[in-house]
Amino acid sequence: MDMPSARQAIASNKDAWDQSAHLHTTTDTWNALRNSVSDPGFSCLDPTLTGLLQDIGVAGKDVVQLCCNNGRETLSLFGLGARTAVGVDQSQGFLQQARELAALSPHEAQFIESDIHQLPQALQARFDIALVTIGVLGWMPDVALFMHHVASTLKPGGTLVMYETHPFL
Repeated sequence: MDMPSARQAIASNKDAWDQSAHLHTTTDTWNALRNSVSDPGFSCLDPTLTGLLQDIGVAGKDVVQLCCNNGRETLSLFGLGARTAVGVDQSQGFLQQARELAALSPHEAQFIESDIHQLPQALQARFDIALVTIGVLGWMPDVALFMHHVASTLKPGGTLVMYETHPFL
């Protein structure tokens, strides 16, 4: 069997996420998330990531989360004091969920639909911190190219925070 091209892999990935998005809204976890996101200090981040972000200093910073899924982690950045938070994802289905959560939140996050490989010019060199969380790297057909795009969102001297686990977990 021939391996798909990077473009085919990205398109297939987007389709899979869009097709599965609705499944997440039928769970107790989704209902709990909808109920808790209205708290100004809302956070779904685990203690390890929370501690790391506190050590780096999110307060007063502009933060982008790339491949943000339904935006719950992006919205959690406000609980750590982020000045602005922008979530970027290629899945329209998950971004609809992110916007639904944002409408329930007291914070004004921005959510942008974009393939990481086609980021809008408005995201270039704009952020103090770029956040990439669990489960993103395994979907990237070219990790070096992905990292180039992530780096392009950072202001000079900006910080990349990557929080990943082994895929077998």
